[in-house]
Amino acid sequence: AVIGAGGVSRMSLSFANGNAADATLTADAVDTLPGGLNIATPANLFSSAGCAAANVVATAGASSVTYKNGGLLPGNGACLIQVDVTSSTVGTVTNTILANSVQSTVGKNAVNTTATLQVLALPTVTKTFTPVSIPLGSNSLLTLTLGNTNAVALTLNADFGDTLPANLVLGTPPTLTGSCAAAIIVVVAGGSTICGTGTPRRRR
Repeated sequence: AVIGAGGVSRMSLSFANGNAADATLTADAVDTLPGGLNIATPANLFSSAGCAAANVVATAGASSVTYKNGGLLPGNGACLIQVDVTSSTVGTVTNTILANSVQSTVGKNAVNTTATLQVLALPTVTKTFTPVSIPLGSNSLLTLTLGNTNAVALTLNADFGDTLPANLVLGTPPTLTGSCAAAIIVVVAGGSTICGTGTPRRRR
């Protein structure tokens, strides 16, 4: 899964039981989140009908999710717990539940289970005028820079628009230049808006 820094991802934990008979936990099953990853606010906690909901603990801002001692593991089924998590730390985090850490009346989990979340830096935007002072009716070059410090490309998922302040309009002709694909930049001579549609942003 991938989110931007400060974004939210939906984390799912499934405690399965392949036996015909129900089982119960004999100790708390705790999923400790890796550093920098916490339960979001709000947590939007969900537990399936196969869970003992009163035994599920996931508090907004906390760094762990717990299915408490006595929790149900339904026969030929599973207890599914879902909660929103968030991180403002750029990088890749791996959440691991170790083997033998889920203890029940039918035994322990035999192997580690892991899930990875990639947290990307947010895009940046800067704007400059050259020159910064002009006589009335003269032209200044407006430069918009969309930045991406991530190693992977980003793509806009909504139009990006820059509306000029009152009494400032695009030149005639607007003289569009730059490193973005011109076909997805919309400027109109005499207009007051610059619009980008789906502009790809690579590391720069």
